[in-house]
Amino acid sequence: MFSSTASRRLLAVAAAAAVLGCGGSATDTGAFGGPSGITGSYAGTLSTAGLCGSGNLAATLFQNGTSVSGLWTTTGFSTTPPCDLNRGGILTGVVFAQSVTLTLVKDGAAFTLNGTTGGGFINGSFTQTFSTGAGVSTEGAFSLARQ
Repeated sequence: MFSSTASRRLLAVAAAAAVLGCGGSATDTGAFGGPSGITGSYAGTLSTAGLCGSGNLAATLFQNGTSVSGLWTTTGFSTTPPCDLNRGGILTGVVFAQSVTLTLVKDGAAFTLNGTTGGGFINGSFTQTFSTGAGVSTEGAFSLARQ
């Protein structure tokens, strides 16, 4: 039989192999291959599927584990209702592998962005809703590039 020291070493090696075999680690590298994942400054476009056209989207993202927080702004849209999409505020979200969901909130309006990450980009679709019923909901596509 094994000595108690040999048994402890064997148990330690087995535990380490089990942890490594799970594919996770304490220093998960995130979607872009670094410990900060998608943390960074981004700029791109937000294009509506309807009459409101396209505008600019900028965001600063901070990733901590699978949670994302930060700030955002949209500019360049028509200011004629219902197209006044020029806003800015805080964002929250989650990231899992290459999938990202972000919620951008300001003054009763929320944009929900669902996208994928890769090569320094986040691309996908969005919907905008209003909690007050004061606006017309819209949807479209977005594209962000890490700056």
